[in-house]
Formats: sequence, C-alpha cells, structure tokens
Amino acid sequence: MSAGAPSRSSTPETGTAPTTRTSTAPQPGKDCARKRKHLRSDRVELRILDLYRQIEITAGQRRRWEVVALTRLQRHYDASLAQLNRATALAAEITDKGIRLETANDAMVVPADLYAEVRERLDDESRDAERERALLAKAHAEDERRLREALDILEDAAATYANADPALRRQLNQTVFRRILIGAEQDIRIELNDDYNDVVSSGEPGLQ
Repeated sequence: MSAGAPSRSSTPETGTAPTTRTSTAPQPGKDCARKRKHLRSDRVELRILDLYRQIEITAGQRRRWEVVALTRLQRHYDASLAQLNRATALAAEITDKGIRLETANDAMVVPADLYAEVRERLDDESRDAERERALLAKAHAEDERRLREALDILEDAAATYANADPALRRQLNQTVFRRILIGAEQDIRIELNDDYNDVVSSGEPGLQ
C-alpha cells in the first residue's frame, strides 16, 4: 500500500464481526405506553380513595355501631353458651354417676375392668365439655377483636389511605377488600371482606 493511499476498513484477521453500537435514542412508543400506564394507575388510586370515602364512618358512628354490634355478638355467645349448658348438666350427671360408680365399685357390685372402662369414658366426656367451653370463649373474643379492628380501620378510612405509603395501602386493601376488579378507564368494582361488608351494607355492623 502506498503511503498516500487512503486506508480501508476491514475486519480483523480473526474473522470477528465489527462491533455493533446499540442506539440509545429515545423510543417514543414505549415512553407513551409508560405514561399511559402511570396515568391509569393514578386514576385507579383516585378511584380507590373515593371508595374509601364511601365506606368510611365517623367517630360518632363508630361508637354507636360498636355498642350495637357488641350487643349482637353477646346475644350469639349467650345462645351458644345456653346450648353448652346441656354439657354443664351432663358434667354434673357425670360427676354423680362417677360417685355412684365408685360406691358400687367399693361394694364390689361391678367388675373392676368394667368400672375402669366406664370411668375413662366419663372422664373423656367431662374433658370434651370443658374443651367446648374454652373454644366458644376463644371464638367470642376473636369476633370482638375483629369487629373492633374493622371499626378502627373504617373510621376516617379515606384519610388513613391517602396518607399511607404504598406498602400500607396494599395492606389496607388486602384487609378491607376481598377483591378489587379493575376494568376499562375508571370502571372499578370492589367486594368487601365479610367484617367490613357487615358494617357498610347495613349501617349497623353484624345486624344483617
């Protein structure tokens, strides 16, 4: 090659293809899609905030509804406890049978193996009755806790949601709503979880 001849581009002797540069130019289509998605997300948030405004209750409502709801829960508990009173009567009968059975055993009226079998069954029945009482009391306490939690969240719900960070908003939505169905534009339909549906749909929690 002569000194004055212009140089020509060539690939290296290894055969490696020339390096291709990736364009960093903006892609209008993707940018527009992102903006539309962001705007749609903002509209959804505003719509959900509006839903919280619709279902929130005032402090006065909360106090009144709590009294009504707790009264209803207590009625249910008392009714269930009345049913378990039969277990109480049974427990007393079990005790009486046990005393009479022990007396009979002392008098050698019943065989020892039969006495042991009946005694075991009576003890099992007594333990079952106590277990049912404990479960009933636990369920009643849990119902009261869930009711108060629902009322706490629904009181000034819109302000709570508006001031929450994204993580807390997700937690609130999962707690209050069973499902949030998002359609075109602002078409959003919600299904409340049972505790909140009782409050919102009736205006008197738990009185449906």
